Amino acid sequence: MTYNLRGLRHGVEQVAVVIEAERPDVVLVQESGPRRAFGRLARTLGMETATDPISPLRRRIQNAVLVRPPLRISSSRLVRFSRTELWYPRGALASEVRRSGDRFWAVSTHLGLRRHDRRRHAVELEALCRGLGTPFVLGADLNDGPDGAAPARLAEAFADVWARCGFGDGETISSRERALRIDYLFASPDTELERCWVARDSDALVASDHLPVIADLRVPGTNEQSN
Repeated sequence: MTYNLRGLRHGVEQVAVVIEAERPDVVLVQESGPRRAFGRLARTLGMETATDPISPLRRRIQNAVLVRPPLRISSSRLVRFSRTELWYPRGALASEVRRSGDRFWAVSTHLGLRRHDRRRHAVELEALCRGLGTPFVLGADLNDGPDGAAPARLAEAFADVWARCGFGDGETISSRERALRIDYLFASPDTELERCWVARDSDALVASDHLPVIADLRVPGTNEQSN
């Protein structure tokens, strides 16, 4: 699952209901909100979490990863993209997820509102994912539709999961003019994709201004299906 939580403004309990309804093994989070509230969300779900490290001299990049046991997070690192806005810095949180001897990377990112920034940061994000050295899943709020430069570049490099195996309505956010697909799951090219959908029940419609994207897939090097 990839899910922009809108800073948990609508409450921990509401978001927990949406996530628990889908029972994902991995949640790639954007706009994770206050640390204490996000920690309460993780405890409510019984999931292990990795968040952006404390950095008192710089503004937060609120990406996070949640995993359900027996998966565990063995390491994490936050990569800050170059030349981002001072008050709204952008980057990606990459967490190495393990189960027994198997491992893969879970990456969460949230690109900005300026087109030229998104284009540049997509190049950096592609380089990050290619350099991980193991299979990965990437959850991203790209703030742009599939025809935009950043989504198109990432879809050319990796598997855009909804485009490959999605069903139903793929839009994840509504604007005054039209609904848009701006939230994405990408996977390393050797990942086996089974199905992908957007949660649209009544709880999801009020928990955040974004709808979560969920997929069933098999990551190379793991023995079981994950979602």
